[in-house]
Amino acid sequence: MPMVLLLLKEVKSIKMKSICLLILLALMVSCKKKENFTLVFASCNDQNREQPLWKPIMENKPDLFVWGGDNIYADTDDMSKMQSDYNKVHAN
Repeated sequence: MPMVLLLLKEVKSIKMKSICLLILLALMVSCKKKENFTLVFASCNDQNREQPLWKPIMENKPDLFVWGGDNIYADTDDMSKMQSDYNKVHAN
C-alpha cells in the first residue's frame, strides 16, 4: 500500500482526511515541471482588523491555498450582518 494511503488510514478525523486528500489531489494535478511550488495556509481572518497579508499572497500567485479556519468571525444568525462581514473582507 502506498505510504500516503497508510498515513491517511491513521488519520481519525474526517475533516482532516478531507483536507489531506484535497492537498494531495492539488499536488498531483500540479505535478508538472516547475521550479517553485507556492503553498499558502491561512486561517482566523478577523474582518474587523487590517488585512495586510492579502496583497503579498496575491502577488506570489500561490499554486495552492488552504483555508484552515475562520474566513470571517460571524457568530450570528443575522444574514445581513454576515453578508456585511464578508463584504469587509472582499473589499481588501
